[in-house]
Amino acid sequence: MRSEVQIGDDITTIGGIVGRVVGIKEDADVLIIETGADRAKIKIKKWAVGSVNTVHEKAE
Repeated sequence: MRSEVQIGDDITTIGGIVGRVVGIKEDADVLIIETGADRAKIKIKKWAVGSVNTVHEKAE
């Protein structure tokens, strides 16, 4: 699940922070999420993702 996170996905962290992924830094295993009405950006580690709330179509 964590390895398949894409830019634009809505996620919830294990700490309860909800946001949208706006950047991915593969070399550091870091996601940049945007949260709140003021669009604050937060860097989190990929292991901190609790769930991905965006449903993607599976290719057949």
